[in-house]
Amino acid sequence: MPESLPKRGDPYLQQIHETVDALLARLGRPFAYRVSFQSRTGPVRWVGPGTDEVIRNLSGAVAVLVVPLSFVSDHVETLYEIDILYAELARRVGIGRFERVPSLNDSPLFVRALADLIETELAA
Repeated sequence: MPESLPKRGDPYLQQIHETVDALLARLGRPFAYRVSFQSRTGPVRWVGPGTDEVIRNLSGAVAVLVVPLSFVSDHVETLYEIDILYAELARRVGIGRFERVPSLNDSPLFVRALADLIETELAA
């Protein structure tokens, strides 16, 4: 996301960090992690670091698990950018194992959660 958006009050960046904190709390133990961003376009400054930069900095790591928490379905940024481009970069920099958490897509639990949210809003 462009740096200008959170400066103007867009909550996305804060929500990302809150989600990471909630996931780590739910897992019940600390994990080494990095928050990164991808798909920068245009001539503006973007929030960083970029995922490619983070992968390079993890050169030689035994394993890296990518958790694209802001993506709920498979699309070009997961299937191509992460699974192909970033996986190849990880191999080139010597990361032993590089995997991505599956997207929610049409998971029955996810669909039910969306339906529950909609029903709650409609009832209000």
